[in-house]
Amino acid sequence: MKLTNADLDEIFTRAGLEINQPYNLDSKYRKDEYLFTKCLICGTEAHYRLKYILEKNDCGERVCRACYWLKWYSDSHDIYDAAVQNMIANGITRRELYEQGVLTLQRDMSWNESERLANQSGYDLIDLIRGDRPSDDVLIVKCMACGRQSAMRPQDVAFGCTCNKAAMQGGVPFGSERKEPSVPLEDRKIAPCTPGAAGINALGERRATHFGGNDMTKE
Repeated sequence: MKLTNADLDEIFTRAGLEINQPYNLDSKYRKDEYLFTKCLICGTEAHYRLKYILEKNDCGERVCRACYWLKWYSDSHDIYDAAVQNMIANGITRRELYEQGVLTLQRDMSWNESERLANQSGYDLIDLIRGDRPSDDVLIVKCMACGRQSAMRPQDVAFGCTCNKAAMQGGVPFGSERKEPSVPLEDRKIAPCTPGAAGINALGERRATHFGGNDMTKE
């Protein structure tokens, strides 16, 4: 489809995104083309198909998967909390709920755990976002085969990329939109604009992992 730079910017702004790659010189964009974007709310960088962006704009759903999954976690907690309160009101004790597995102790994934999961699933770990409660994790990962960058829950990362490990065929040819993050790994913060993200803890873990724990307090 033919889109001027202004047309594309309008689509992206409605989606809460900005383009994070050069515009196509001929102003032609395939609907199945992956475009590298940056979220205007949380700053997450990720690839999305133009068709996907248009569909989400039509239905009013958040395009940025980092924002979407953090909101999904929050909504799920509201439903879960209401159900637990109802069971307690009906006479079930918290101990019984723990014994039945209804209540469980949750914890955040560490940087090491997240990186190991990503690598085992064919991804490089780019960033780690932590939500308001333990285990509300969103991983920013980049496929080793095709280069597509995505925001995903840990359980979704485990399935691997939909490109089906296309490295043997040379990877998915994104073209000019295949862009490396501009901020070096050691200088990145964990979701600095995302409410509730425990950035300083994960930053310390990452520095300890990649730099032997030296000078972990410096930004």
